[in-house]
Amino acid sequence: MSDNREQQIKDLEKRISAARESPAEVSKKDNKYSYSGATPIRIVVELIAGIVVGSAIGYLVDGLFDTKPLFFIIFMFLGVAGSVLNIYKLADNSKEKDEV
Repeated sequence: MSDNREQQIKDLEKRISAARESPAEVSKKDNKYSYSGATPIRIVVELIAGIVVGSAIGYLVDGLFDTKPLFFIIFMFLGVAGSVLNIYKLADNSKEKDEV
């Protein structure tokens, strides 16, 4: 009889501690589509920053070697590729955080 009583007390303690969790913690556990690190704004900023930086470097190199628009185009695509890689890493890290 006392074993059953002890089990009931343990179950009650678990339920109480679960009820004391903050609403944010509960919603994180329940929401499988959360953007923990990869917010849409951050994704857009990553993409634009890569394109702008790559284009600027290409423009400067073109001005240095007088080869317009060869390096501009090359570095612009490298900026896009770097941005896509950063976005992929960002999304991959978000997925790992959600699983924990």
